[in-house]
Amino acid sequence: MSFLTNRRLRPNFVIILFINYFACAQITKDRDTISHQIFKDGNEYFHVNIPSIPLNYYVYKFKMSEKNKLNAVFANNTIPDFKRLTVPKVANNQHTNKTIAAINGDFFSYKSGELEGFQVSDGIVTYGHIDKVKYGINIDFKNHIQLDSVYFTGSLKTKKEIYPIKGVNTLKYKDSTNSIILFNSFVNIDSVIHNHHSFVLLEKNDETFHFVKEIVKLPKALKKNHYLLAINTPTTRAIVTQLKKEQAFTINTILKRKKDDKPLQLSTHISGGIPLVYNNAKVTSNSEISNSYRGKKHPRTAVGVNKKENIAVWIVADGRSDSSSGLNYNDLAELFIENNCENAINLDGGGSSVLWLNGKIKNIPSDKKGTRPCLNYLLLSH
Repeated sequence: MSFLTNRRLRPNFVIILFINYFACAQITKDRDTISHQIFKDGNEYFHVNIPSIPLNYYVYKFKMSEKNKLNAVFANNTIPDFKRLTVPKVANNQHTNKTIAAINGDFFSYKSGELEGFQVSDGIVTYGHIDKVKYGINIDFKNHIQLDSVYFTGSLKTKKEIYPIKGVNTLKYKDSTNSIILFNSFVNIDSVIHNHHSFVLLEKNDETFHFVKEIVKLPKALKKNHYLLAINTPTTRAIVTQLKKEQAFTINTILKRKKDDKPLQLSTHISGGIPLVYNNAKVTSNSEISNSYRGKKHPRTAVGVNKKENIAVWIVADGRSDSSSGLNYNDLAELFIENNCENAINLDGGGSSVLWLNGKIKNIPSDKKGTRPCLNYLLLSH
């Protein structure tokens, strides 16, 4: 093969590449299907074991439809209060629809307790911030699913001015000297530190917003149709005065597609890591193969999409144990290509990796203390 004849490659790097190639070959053979189920709704589940690696991984396939409703939620449903719960706990707490399957979601910071990416739930941006482009799962209002790179943008528009909004329901900019942050009606704002910001309570009627009052003491929660602006800019007083004078103004928070800056009308979004598969090809390079996290085997959670047939594929792999070593990015991508996915994305892994199906955890989470509490989740319900 060409990489073996490249004289510039160091010997140890060639060994890494060869081992990776050999592992990928093993992924596609010597497999024992321990369990295979096709449910009444047409959804399909596999548990596969490869003793020679060793490896245990789990595949769940379903067609997006009105029957199979996929949504992104926080531990407290749509309230981003940075509480962390286990996947089974959250799946069992959803009373509005019957949750049949669930997996862990985006990467999150243990230090700040905030998500790395964005989230849209029921058509509303429930968590977003500027300065990042994230690859993620997009679901429109017709239940079509696809993966794409997106970024957050927000603005407050009066008759005379347009003010940028830096984030929704985030504390990332609480110490910023030039920020406007929107907290919508879902947020629990007990943890907001307001040493620097002025707070304005707003009410939404139809598509416009109205000034209610400026407040000093923060409420424990916001009433329906109430929103909160946290303002800290060189012209804070001028902005507050302008909002008082306006009879109505608009606020727009949305995710846009990176490649063409198109605003996306989404019912659901959840961000993740880098693409694993893009346009039917693995998204890997030599540098990624040797990377300590992407190139090594770990427990994984990932989502693939067959856009033409509107099918989603979840793959969860056990790891860090004698019975299952885990997967690296190349191996994981190989499995999605085999499952006819045009695109695939890696979500949070390691001890966070959990597949919950019909009331039971199907995989063996790697944390010794038990199932790890996570920050957000993908739930499939009927």
